[in-house]
Amino acid sequence: MPSLDELKALLQDFRATASHEDREDLKTFIADTFFDLVSHDHTNELADTMEQLQAVAEDIRPHVDVSGDFPSTKSSTWPQSGEFSELNPETTVVYDDFLYPDSLVDQMMDDGTIPSHYCNHCGSHDTAPLDIISHSAPVPALAAVFRFILPAAMFPNQLVVSPADVDRMRTMTLVDVGSRLGPVLFGAAVLADFGRLVGLEISAEYNDLVSKVAAARGYGQISVQQCDVTSPAAKGALSQADVLYIHNVFDFFVDPARIIAAWSAVIDNITTGRTRPGFAVTKPSLETMLGNAGMGQADIARALAKFTQVDSTEAKAVACKEITALEDRQDVIDDITVYTIAP
Repeated sequence: MPSLDELKALLQDFRATASHEDREDLKTFIADTFFDLVSHDHTNELADTMEQLQAVAEDIRPHVDVSGDFPSTKSSTWPQSGEFSELNPETTVVYDDFLYPDSLVDQMMDDGTIPSHYCNHCGSHDTAPLDIISHSAPVPALAAVFRFILPAAMFPNQLVVSPADVDRMRTMTLVDVGSRLGPVLFGAAVLADFGRLVGLEISAEYNDLVSKVAAARGYGQISVQQCDVTSPAAKGALSQADVLYIHNVFDFFVDPARIIAAWSAVIDNITTGRTRPGFAVTKPSLETMLGNAGMGQADIARALAKFTQVDSTEAKAVACKEITALEDRQDVIDDITVYTIAP
């Protein structure tokens, strides 16, 4: 009978030489054979980390309104294109999906904290349901990204993330553009092993709150910079990024006339002078967001010449099996897209 070290060596050789189909068969075999040994602990550990994120949300919740805003950060901009553009802001309620999970939103709608209907004619019984939307990142989606979708792109064809890969991540920097209340930063702090987590956010109030919560919880890898994405400070941060994260940021919070300039700055600064491969996580896809910004197909192709989309179908399927909260909310990860960025 081979020793454990010999079995590990055989697995490494197999991983390096086997076809994709054979690797998938082996993963299925291991999952089926050792499920009772690993699934319970893995599921409990993931549930514990998601509870940590929910505790962070509870720390933040009293400081902002339901939409995750301070009075000074309320946006007067409504998307001119994309999935929310056809909604009427007068009959749409925006809430923060990181701060308020589905169960709490349902409870708040039941008790009237979040309205669910509006009156078509004041004083009558002619009512219609409000549109309830969020542009934030819910905890289950963050768990899917940092435990399944992004690792599958960073370390392809591996059964698990190796200790050497964890050490490599600890030398890497993730930059979140438009970090607001920090769901991506806190998600990465709890669920991943990046050495530095940098938020770029123009609001001093958001940055102050995120910094205080990060310090109180001991997340020393988190820092936030108050800057516009077109500023020299943003350029410096983006040029050092190993992973770029953009979650549905510009449509709601940037004047439509400035969106193209904002996108150009981000893409130029993440690609120009790059000497090592990088990654980008976006929701929705870069192609969709640039198209919504009014960029033509030829310009999009030129802008994204160094970006290659990763097929995350399998990683998303695994995430949906492992994260119970995604069973009825697969929509929150459907349009999350991962790219490699060439040097």
